[in-house]
Amino acid sequence: MENANSIFLLDKEKGQYWSDIKAELTACYSQKEYNLRLEFENRDLQIREIQTDCYSLLKKIIIINPDLMSNAQYEAPDIAIKEFCDETRADLEAEDQHRLGFHSGDIDRAELEIYRKVAMDLDKMAHNLSILKRYWFDKNL
Repeated sequence: MENANSIFLLDKEKGQYWSDIKAELTACYSQKEYNLRLEFENRDLQIREIQTDCYSLLKKIIIINPDLMSNAQYEAPDIAIKEFCDETRADLEAEDQHRLGFHSGDIDRAELEIYRKVAMDLDKMAHNLSILKRYWFDKNL
């Protein structure tokens, strides 16, 4: 993701993201804390990777079909995908407030599943532009 200058790496310099993770792991006081941190970082990276995949698919579709942007809700695909990701996480966290025992790992797994489906749908929609136009690029929805 660093080589692709992913918009989902928190605007950190190349190498900084991994460097920060290593420092946090080194600072763990116990094996249990280390394992929990490692699991969290793994889920976080998987989420960022699938978000990057979704963004790449969306960009590829727009490059092939630039006219899609003429009626877009957002001025750029990176804004659209970031807004979608932010809203998805906020919705899952809001849903979490209504459930007891639902923790960040469950939210992360649910978020991953949503993005995997979005990536598959974007891949399919690339072949059916009428669906893509309706759900991603229609200001009037």
